[in-house]
Amino acid sequence: MAFRTSAVRARTSAPVGRGATASTSSPFWYTDGVNRFGAPALAADVAASAACADTVYSGPVAAALGGIDLALPVGLLMASGVYAVSMRALRRPG
Repeated sequence: MAFRTSAVRARTSAPVGRGATASTSSPFWYTDGVNRFGAPALAADVAASAACADTVYSGPVAAALGGIDLALPVGLLMASGVYAVSMRALRRPG
């Protein structure tokens, strides 16, 4: 069992890509391992998807469009847009 544990730990602490490590000094570690811009992107995704859903609940956008369920494409675009715009604040010069 000790061999398996050490093998797993060796794989997870090895560099994955340029600058990506499991250490807390990695640029991909964000704030204690949590990217604070993920939650607002998720909240925007849920709100936009709920407005465009037409399943058990019919959102106002879906009702205005005659029952067309656009929850998936609108949610994907909203989440990726909010995340991309908010991540610009973390972009490092150079």
